[in-house]
Amino acid sequence: MVATPAYEDSDEAGDSASGSLVKDDSDVGDTDTRLDAAAAQADLHAALDSSVPGLLYLSESESVVEVVIVPDGATPFPTAASIHGRLRDVWNASSGTAALADRYVERVDLSVFFDRLTVPQFYWTEFEQQQQAGWLAVRAVFEDGLAPAVVFRLGEHDLGGGRVAGSVEVYVLGATADGDLVGIHVTSIET
Repeated sequence: MVATPAYEDSDEAGDSASGSLVKDDSDVGDTDTRLDAAAAQADLHAALDSSVPGLLYLSESESVVEVVIVPDGATPFPTAASIHGRLRDVWNASSGTAALADRYVERVDLSVFFDRLTVPQFYWTEFEQQQQAGWLAVRAVFEDGLAPAVVFRLGEHDLGGGRVAGSVEVYVLGATADGDLVGIHVTSIET
């Protein structure tokens, strides 16, 4: 179920390769370039892995931040309509909540997710101030190394106007150069 079809990028059907088995020599590349790309991918994974320990996402409850990787999941980049299928192998919802296929999808920009965690607010507690540096590091990984990147919020209830609520499984995902989806998962309780 998709709560916000207006946020859709494009239809995946038109994004497929031509299917030709003939390979052009121009796309082979040299070994050094492929090794550099692999090293960059490992650096992105390591940066994300090293940034999340100790981070908590605060809503009506606390949620541990989990790193998720979907091999070859970014080709083509997922839309609100296709995200259910892409998350199938990494789905980790809270027990007793709606199944993946029954979730409504809200797609939001990175800034909507990260601003409340990284831009100081007058109401922040000491705990939120302590967490800010970690969230800034995670944000930098997405903004500097994983493009495109987007936030998918999968909620139990559709509030209308493209908003979801209930136990909301939040996936912040970006594409790596080799076509993997890499990101983080948190649970946001919004009743």
